[in-house]
Amino acid sequence: MVVVNLYVLEKRATLALDFRLNKNFGRILDMISIFISLIGGVAFGLAYMYGLDGTWGSYIFGLIGTLVTFFIINKKVQKPLNELIMKVQTRLQKAGEEVQKKVNHFQSRPGGNQAAFMKTVDKIQKDAAEEALTYLEGADKYYKWNFLIEKQIDTMRFQLNYQIKNFEQVDKYLDSVWMFDPSVVTMKMARLYKKNSLKNSEDLEKGALKNWPVTKVFRKGVGRLKGDKSAMVYSTYAWMLIKSGFQEEALSVLTEASKKSADEVILKNIERLRNDKPKSFSNAKYGEAWYALFLEEPPKQKQKVVRQSARNAGRPF
Repeated sequence: MVVVNLYVLEKRATLALDFRLNKNFGRILDMISIFISLIGGVAFGLAYMYGLDGTWGSYIFGLIGTLVTFFIINKKVQKPLNELIMKVQTRLQKAGEEVQKKVNHFQSRPGGNQAAFMKTVDKIQKDAAEEALTYLEGADKYYKWNFLIEKQIDTMRFQLNYQIKNFEQVDKYLDSVWMFDPSVVTMKMARLYKKNSLKNSEDLEKGALKNWPVTKVFRKGVGRLKGDKSAMVYSTYAWMLIKSGFQEEALSVLTEASKKSADEVILKNIERLRNDKPKSFSNAKYGEAWYALFLEEPPKQKQKVVRQSARNAGRPF
């Protein structure tokens, strides 16, 4: 009998190394570009007025100056930066397609070596992430145009290194990540949870919980997320509270979350905690979004069993 754990394969092998330029960041970058362009236009207009003393001419010259400044900024910063990020995205998508082919091939041939397969998949993802990180080195020259660019690139480096478990590098960007995305917030919380466990603390009072680095990131994160986008953050924090011995606080957090989102996982876990069943608490329904934090291993479910027919068990001749 050959057991193929398809759940683990599909959830781990297709782990998404996928992100795009943060929409909030993109809007802010556009606004700053326009602001700088307007300053440039005013400077052009004032220069014209001062030199030629022409009021209407200064307005026209100012408008031209604004457009020229915006064009230069777009050509020098935004366009090449977007192309660089697209290059990273393309590389990761290519790796995802390669992994999917491996998964399909493995599933079509029952009895394969699962450990060897996962090793191959991990290498594909690791190679893609490392190559993508080299692409991001080219973004450094744009930092002088806007400090927010560095913050966005650091966030991308944080995500890539986290996905391939390069935690030494992850820790370098903990203080500079852009927390407008739930996956980034939960990754930062997970890393701080590993580094600042309350389990061995002598004082597990609410004062200690309030000053816990994980709590501070959680509060900052959910403050920036609305509705269902905050659900995963609430659930992750509640899981950490349960593991740290704060069952009542976990219930309180989830109750707060239920007022912002009717998330199925949150409502189910509220029911479990109200029935005094903290051991039944589970975020498994979030799938790979949850397991990508590496706080828990996917359940080892036997999804497919291939049995050799007794009729064909003997020699073929």
